[in-house]
Amino acid sequence: RRPLLAWVDGALVELGDKADTPTLVKEVKDNVTGTWSDSGTYGSGQALEYRLTITLPLSMESYDPYWIELHDTWDARLSLDEGSVRVALVAQSGGEKDLTAVTRVSVDGTSLTARIDDLRSTPAAPGDALVLTYTMYPDAQSAPGSAGLVNEAWANFPSWDGDGET
Repeated sequence: RRPLLAWVDGALVELGDKADTPTLVKEVKDNVTGTWSDSGTYGSGQALEYRLTITLPLSMESYDPYWIELHDTWDARLSLDEGSVRVALVAQSGGEKDLTAVTRVSVDGTSLTARIDDLRSTPAAPGDALVLTYTMYPDAQSAPGSAGLVNEAWANFPSWDGDGET
């Protein structure tokens, strides 16, 4: 654990513990190479597989409960296959457990929210990862050669100063 420090009005101020902040990565699977990356190539009519991976912080054991809320938004030229949404807990040791049943998922237009109210009631441990996967389908306006399909993701979680966001 390392403290997070900043200079404020010429003085060093401790902002909190860096271990409070989970890391989040959003990737798409390239339909040509089969690899995960922050961009991908696909052909007309092909499904796009997305995944959000959030690594749980060391400090999660300090909170009771420790909740996570994942948010995802996407380009209007994409349609979500709601039946494809899955949440898995991937342990540092390599084991995997399906947490879809304990995740509240809501979809509103071009956004998705997935929330687990208490990760401490699951086998989750600091350093493990939650992996949210889903499938999207592009419409005819997003054929190869068109402008990219931009989308973003972020997470909310408990933090030393209230609710954190990454």
